Amino acid sequence: MKGFLTLTKLAAKSVIKQFANKYNLVYFGAVSARSDEHQLVRGVTAASTHTDNNYTVGTYNGHDLILVERRNVISHPKLPTTKHHWLILQIDLKQKDLPHIFIDSHHDQTFHSNLSIGHSKLRDITSLVPNLGHSRILAPVEHIEDVHKIITNDFIAAMHSFQHFDYEINDDQLFVYAHNPLITTVLLTDMLRIGAWLADYLDKVN
Repeated sequence: MKGFLTLTKLAAKSVIKQFANKYNLVYFGAVSARSDEHQLVRGVTAASTHTDNNYTVGTYNGHDLILVERRNVISHPKLPTTKHHWLILQIDLKQKDLPHIFIDSHHDQTFHSNLSIGHSKLRDITSLVPNLGHSRILAPVEHIEDVHKIITNDFIAAMHSFQHFDYEINDDQLFVYAHNPLITTVLLTDMLRIGAWLADYLDKVN
């Protein structure tokens, strides 16, 4: 099993490096959360225990972005300890002061129980917004009007085409998450496509 994981990591590294070369991104590889040399990718998956690898930065369609592979083991009292593996695309937006929204279709109760501690203002508002299939929508209830400005018919149509990802919006940043991914060129291209579209879409929200 350990040998298989090593091969999987090597394959992911190779695919991400090829992807970086194709889109003129800069590949750095492993990074330390304690280092000041690289901007830490934050969002709902950030924790003192996570490890990041395949750190890649660049610009696409006028937006600065960071791509990183992240792993963590998450525990919570009376719930199963669970392993998590993400591929994360973080995109800087020109728009600011957007509400904190997490659109999730893949995470377990252990993850959400920890999320409610670290991000206590996030509430499940799925029943208060337009239907996004099996996705849970978390956001501060006091920002429900701002959430409605974002979740329009165009937004819903895009989400239905890319339900294999989870999404986070917070202030001037967008995060696209692939949870427990098999890292392929197709997956990376999909992330970039939906990320670029969403970034442009969010920059027009008023």
